[in-house]
Amino acid sequence: MNPNPPFDALQKILVARGVTPTYARRYAQELADHRDDLLHELQSLSLSPEDAHRLADERLGPTNLLANAALATYQSQTLMGRHPRL
Repeated sequence: MNPNPPFDALQKILVARGVTPTYARRYAQELADHRDDLLHELQSLSLSPEDAHRLADERLGPTNLLANAALATYQSQTLMGRHPRL
């Protein structure tokens, strides 16, 4: 079972929008790691696992906003992002 299906969807969106699979995979993994850190932090505050998951997802934000942020970063940092039709 895959514990991070939202990040799989995010990875597919990014690749469909022109981001390299390697960059998309790394970005999705970084978000999954960040979510895990948030979950541990929230559960240490005595939140239930359900509440911790909900709050962690709220803090990260919706998939479309995460995709837009990743795409903007990719485009500003890479030659292919800045000039996709060379």
